[in-house]
Amino acid sequence: MLLAMSPGLTTAKYPEWNLIQVDPMTGKSRLKCPVVPSGFMENYYGGVVFGGVDEMARLYYILRVADSYADVIVSIDVNTCQRKFSPLTSLSHVHNIALVMN
Repeated sequence: MLLAMSPGLTTAKYPEWNLIQVDPMTGKSRLKCPVVPSGFMENYYGGVVFGGVDEMARLYYILRVADSYADVIVSIDVNTCQRKFSPLTSLSHVHNIALVMN
């Protein structure tokens, strides 16, 4: 099973964001979990915080708040679709967390 965060095929400035499941054999995708309705987050591909799902079956993804330079990190339980959002932060100047942590 492959999972991906997706705003869909859209040119909308503030699309809805969903967690989708992709069948690696056929390439077909289906909605796994709705994450954020349209109007709240920009069409900005912030990316996963790390490349996978943690031991508690959570995926972490960075989203950019609409009309701001603020980011939030959303954690999504891939089994239950429960979502938790971090406080507002700015991650735009962090290019390599390993350099910050040393």
